[in-house]
Amino acid sequence: MYSPALKFQMVLKALKTKDNEVGAVAKAKRAADLSCMTSLADNFLPTVLESIACGTPVVGFAVGGISEQVTEGCGQLVALGDTKALGHTIADLLTDDTKRKKMGELCRKRAEQEYNLQLFIERYLALYRELVGGTR
Repeated sequence: MYSPALKFQMVLKALKTKDNEVGAVAKAKRAADLSCMTSLADNFLPTVLESIACGTPVVGFAVGGISEQVTEGCGQLVALGDTKALGHTIADLLTDDTKRKKMGELCRKRAEQEYNLQLFIERYLALYRELVGGTR
């Protein structure tokens, strides 16, 4: 099982070409107004991370890992199966350019801060030290 940081680094790599240019998937996600996740049960979706990394707000059902990935300001989640609320949320974001753009900025910022590989390394090291009783 890969850590969220490693998954994010893999996602970033997948979004670029071999020449380190932004690839077609990233260009498409950046061009999108929002990303809609209608999964009824899921763990930690790479496509959510792709959207967040590209600064595309995410809407969907509040289930599993999606609830952990999509935080307030980075998208909007509704109760599982509430398609009416999902429709209203999508319509709201598609008609409010300012709100949607701000969410996109927050998505990108969150991706850079929370899925930073160095940060995860530091967190893992701190956890390992705590578990073995050392503080080095």
